[in-house]
Amino acid sequence: MTNLPNNVKEFRIKDGKGKVIKYKKGDVVHKNGKNYKATRDTKGFSPEHGTKAGWSEVSKHRVTKFNYNDTPPEIAYVGDEWYDSSVGKYFKYVVNATGGQRQWVEV
Repeated sequence: MTNLPNNVKEFRIKDGKGKVIKYKKGDVVHKNGKNYKATRDTKGFSPEHGTKAGWSEVSKHRVTKFNYNDTPPEIAYVGDEWYDSSVGKYFKYVVNATGGQRQWVEV
């Protein structure tokens, strides 16, 4: 499995027991190199089915988010920034070029 942003999971139709997984509005999943967000509760449909199936692609051209908090954001995308107010340090969310791992690095 690819290392994905916090709270982004690899999309699956069924769980390990063969039961169809229900995604709740706001859930974010990864499939075929893209991230999708559930626009309503949905199950049984691939995110690639689009808005009629309850999914919307998270734009690759989104504005960088800046977070000022004592904990990292629950969902982060490459390029996002976070100032850890508890220790006074500034971080950027990046992809490790050699391993492809996504992580916060101090700037």
